[in-house]
Amino acid sequence: MKNYDRDAIFKSVVAKQCSLKSLKKYDIADKIGMPRSTFYIKLRNPGSFTVDEMRDICAMLQFSVEEKTSII
Repeated sequence: MKNYDRDAIFKSVVAKQCSLKSLKKYDIADKIGMPRSTFYIKLRNPGSFTVDEMRDICAMLQFSVEEKTSII
């Protein structure tokens, strides 16, 4: 799978989980302790998130195992 496919999957899963949990994307940034502007920049290129940041996002949004494995 190509990186841009993984990036698209990550973005769609984030959007889906935000919708299901009635969150805004800036809520994610606030909850993981990242400046909102930095979060939005990294969201455009998900490969720029650190492993710890990705773990925090996955845990906060409660990604399923399938969703996690589709983005790695």
